[in-house]
Order: sequence, then structure tokens, then C-alpha cells
Amino acid sequence: MTIDTETEAIRYQATKLAKDIANRKFTRKSTQSIKASNYVELVREPEFLEFIKNLQQQVLLEAKKNNTSIGQAKATVASKVTGISATKFEPINSEQFKPFKWADYIQLEEEFDDIVSIIEDEDQPNILLEADAGVGKTTMAYELGVKFNSKVVAYSCSSGTREGDLRGRVLNTNGLFQLGYLIVAVEIANEEGICILYLDELNALEPELQKMLNSLLDDRRLINANSKMFRINKGSKLIVIATMNPSSYAGTVPLNPDLRSRFCGLIMPFPTSNHLSKVVDWTGIPEDDVQLPLIQLATDVFQYKVHGDVDYVITTRDLKDFCRKYRNFKKRGKTAQQCLDKALAFTIYIKFGDKTEKELVEKSANDTFPDQLAGVGTT
Repeated sequence: MTIDTETEAIRYQATKLAKDIANRKFTRKSTQSIKASNYVELVREPEFLEFIKNLQQQVLLEAKKNNTSIGQAKATVASKVTGISATKFEPINSEQFKPFKWADYIQLEEEFDDIVSIIEDEDQPNILLEADAGVGKTTMAYELGVKFNSKVVAYSCSSGTREGDLRGRVLNTNGLFQLGYLIVAVEIANEEGICILYLDELNALEPELQKMLNSLLDDRRLINANSKMFRINKGSKLIVIATMNPSSYAGTVPLNPDLRSRFCGLIMPFPTSNHLSKVVDWTGIPEDDVQLPLIQLATDVFQYKVHGDVDYVITTRDLKDFCRKYRNFKKRGKTAQQCLDKALAFTIYIKFGDKTEKELVEKSANDTFPDQLAGVGTT
């Protein structure tokens, strides 16, 4: 096992020890360049290596003794090693989580109304939305925040997510503890009576971090951090909305059965042509020559994705971006042909990194826009 000195208190102590060794090894007359050139040698000093070895042993013993995760054990050992007890918590600025509305969410079917009814009927709802990127999952979450006058604590999960991001971590040598996103949501819910915790791309979390969510998502509605238990108060409501991309997406991890069992939810279909015509601002875009063929292209590419021919689908986000670029090129005096070619190149073709996939999409575009493109390619 390699010690991860991510915990700031341990990092501080390790740095302090290295400086002590440096002070003993170099005289006051030693130049900064001499010290810098020998810095690597400092961490090879037996005293420093022994320090790291002892930390390894302490963390493993702490995790085994108290049946805690490695991350939690590191935080406990950090306070013991440094003499720091992080009893002070960084204040929460809840205003930064005030929901904002940058676009209206337009329902595919009745999914928004259904989710509203679930939130209204259940005390502590957990809702999982599975859909391709760009169909409006985040827009929906923030619109729910506006509807219920609730703060939205949003976190984008990834393979780089660490326990400290979710639970919290020691910030400095004064023992100030920065609350993680999960704790922040619990505290805001208790303070204001309601809060939405929005976890985007939940299935990007590593299995160990998925397990950490269990106690927060079941009837206990609690999570611990820095030896303190944070629990939803009676009468307060924590609405957990999580999203996940299809498992075929790169970087996804299957949800463990325990975590999945704590959610209700739905699989959001790819938008229909009728829906796409409503959610995108088509102002200034010729309907017959550009709008309808572009929607058809998006539908065709989605079918390619279903059959495994491409890894990416053209999203509503891409269509909105296409329209902005088209209008921009038109404003600069470009011809209709140039506007179309450039907007496709900048917003659609660029999304397909694989050469074979890109050629397939370009061919589909040529078939969809026969009069405009007339066999023009961008490869």
C-alpha cells in the first residue's frame, strides 16, 4: 500500500520533517539551488522513510480496529500524528447553492410531473435518472430546485472523486475541517427544511465510494465525518437526485446492488423529433433546409449508437450550439452553404474522434443535406 498524503495534516507533518532534515543537512550558507537539487534525496533519508512506514502501519491498524474505510482512518491518524483535532468546521455559504434557471425544461413525456409527485408524496426521496448526455438531466434538477424553493448542492462524480470531496477534509494546521458535498447538503436541509443533493454521473464513482453513500440514502439518513454524526432532522427533507450515463459510456462503473436498491427512477429516452424542435432555439435557422435535416441527422446518429456503430450521440446541447454557430457565421456575412458546413464542423463532426465514426456521420450528413452539401466532406 502506498500512503496517500492527500490529507492536509499528514502532508504538513511530512513537509515539516523534510524541512527539519534539510536544516540539519545544509548550512545557512547553502544556496536555494543546492537545496532544490538535493530535495529528492531528502525523501530518501531513513528518518523520512521510517515516518512514512509508521504512517502506513497506523492507518491499516486504525481501519482494521474500527472497521472504517482507509480514507476515514487516514483522517483519524492525521489528527493523532499532528496533534490536530479538527473540531472546527468551515462555515457553509448556502447562497452559493441557490438554484438558477438558464433554460426551461421541456418534458419528453410526463417525467417532470411524475418526479414532482414523488417528491411531494415521499419524506426522503432518492431518484435515479439514466439517460444519454445532453438530454436535460441537469436542467431538470435545477428546475426542481426552483419549484420547491430548495438549494441545490450539485457534485459531478468522476473516477478522480475522493472521499474527502464527499465527506470532507482537514484544510489547515489550525484544525479547520471543510465539509464535503454530502455533509453540506445535510446541514442545509436541516437549516432550511429542504435541500436537493444532485449527484451527476453517479456510476463514475469507484465501488468503495458507492458503499459510503448507503447510510445517507436509507432510512437512517446519516453520514459521519471527522468523528461526528450528521443526520437529517425530523421534519427536514433531503431530496437526492442522481444521474447516470448508460453503462456503455467510457469511465462508468456498475452501481452495486445495495446502492441501486435505494433508488427509484426512470430511464429517459432519446428526445423525439417533435421534442427537439421545441427545446432548441431555431431562430434564423431555415426550417426545411437545415432544421428538419439536422434533427433527422441527430435521430440517425442515435440509431448508430444503439447498434454500436458510434460511441457518441448528438445531444440537445450540440443542437443548441449548432444554432448559435450558424447564426454567428450568418451575421459575419457567410453564405448559407458556408454557415451549414462550418456549424457542422465546429459542433457535430468534432465530437467524433474515431476516424471511422466521423466518416460515417459525415456520410449521413451528406445524405441528409443532399442539396446543400452536395458531397462536400470535412475529412
